[in-house]
Amino acid sequence: MLKNKKNIRYLLPLVVIIWGYLFYQIYDALYADTPTMPVINNTTAFAPAREQQGFEFELLPLEEDPFLGSIYKKDKASSPVPKVFNNNSTTPWPVIVFHGLVSDGKQKHNVYVISINSVQYLLKKGQESKGVTLVRGNSDSVFLKFKGNTKEFPRI
Repeated sequence: MLKNKKNIRYLLPLVVIIWGYLFYQIYDALYADTPTMPVINNTTAFAPAREQQGFEFELLPLEEDPFLGSIYKKDKASSPVPKVFNNNSTTPWPVIVFHGLVSDGKQKHNVYVISINSVQYLLKKGQESKGVTLVRGNSDSVFLKFKGNTKEFPRI
């Protein structure tokens, strides 16, 4: 039992010194005077770097695919064939004004507001009024057919 008390005599002061050192470090960190940094006014002007003139280069056409090793063949894009409408103006068209369209949120059932000879009509695709048939349309313009002739009318 005396043996344990001898160890306490040496260990207790060591523990007190270690704890004292830790508390001193914490106290010093919290209440230390922080030195103020002097403010230096640098008034140097910014000079952007000069632009260097770029060099020109030219791309060489590829003859082989560098990844697959196969011969590169350029696909010819087929241009869409524009639809040609018969726009013979031999028959006089009535006075037609496209005012716009009314649609549900899904854009499936569009109703177009069209004035024919100053009378407003509500037409869907394929409907006819006064000999004028609605072929197709969108929010910007409609295509109408009158006596075999098709004509585009922009929105006003």
